[in-house]
Amino acid sequence: MGRWSGILKVHLFPGSRSHYKVATSLCISTSSQKPVDPPIMTEDMHEERLCSVEVYFICLLYRIQLVEWCHIYCCGAGTAADTEAVTDNISSQLKLHRYHTGRESRVVTALTLLKSHLFRYQGHVSAALVLGGVDVTGPHLHTIYPHGPTDTLLFATMGSGSLAAMAIFESEYREGLTREEGVNLVTKAICSGIFNDLGSGSNVDVCVIEKGKKEYRRNHLTPNPRTYISSKSYTFSKKTVFKG
Repeated sequence: MGRWSGILKVHLFPGSRSHYKVATSLCISTSSQKPVDPPIMTEDMHEERLCSVEVYFICLLYRIQLVEWCHIYCCGAGTAADTEAVTDNISSQLKLHRYHTGRESRVVTALTLLKSHLFRYQGHVSAALVLGGVDVTGPHLHTIYPHGPTDTLLFATMGSGSLAAMAIFESEYREGLTREEGVNLVTKAICSGIFNDLGSGSNVDVCVIEKGKKEYRRNHLTPNPRTYISSKSYTFSKKTVFKG
């Protein structure tokens, strides 16, 4: 049993000038001239590659997709279809940007793409966004208005319940909050928006973003559960025809 270790250069795509440095260690069976379970220690690699070492053999490197650190998240108010379409569009552009540069996206890149897109439509795309994330330069929090202007703030609210939520932030926010204190403050602010505005939903979702990891708490709190649920199911007979 032999072993080969080294650095491989893996191109982003055929003909690309960009490449990744892949640290790999291969165990070689001298009898069969085949690699044995090659452990690959790498973050980025785009395609399967072939290489030959010492005695002639062909080793097939495992396919590992680009690591996409989910360190940028965006929540939106306005028209749900517009917010979803805008964020999906920018998400795909950021993915292409990561493929091209071989680096993780920065929050300011997402901010620039979002505000440029919305400014182009002069407010006719009804998407009011709060963008947050952590990158190599630290944590960031921004707001993007439907017609393009942006703010960089310590705490931010958007939407029809934003005034009630902002009242909680302005009265109770302080420097040096712990993780749980921050989660509780955000939960209280969102609940304030829910109870003082008819268009602010009925549940609280919380996303905590830290360097290298994130935690998304779906239905972290449901302050307005359904108080009445019919015991009878709503079923209709097949081929029901309604005549107007």
